[in-house]
Amino acid sequence: MVKKQARVDYEENNVIYILTSPENKNNRVYIVGKAQNLKNRVSTYNKTCEHEVIYFKQCKDEATMNI
Repeated sequence: MVKKQARVDYEENNVIYILTSPENKNNRVYIVGKAQNLKNRVSTYNKTCEHEVIYFKQCKDEATMNI
């Protein structure tokens, strides 16, 4: 069954993030990534199951994020 997930609003742009799902958390599997808009990026993960952002850090600009 597909369930629409509530979208958390993240104010920060150009972020590095770590996220996981409840099943992956039990297996200690984490997803590391980068995004200009974290809210939109996490919504693509939440189409399969509910993912939770564990940590994120804003970079000063896109060039720094891409390092």
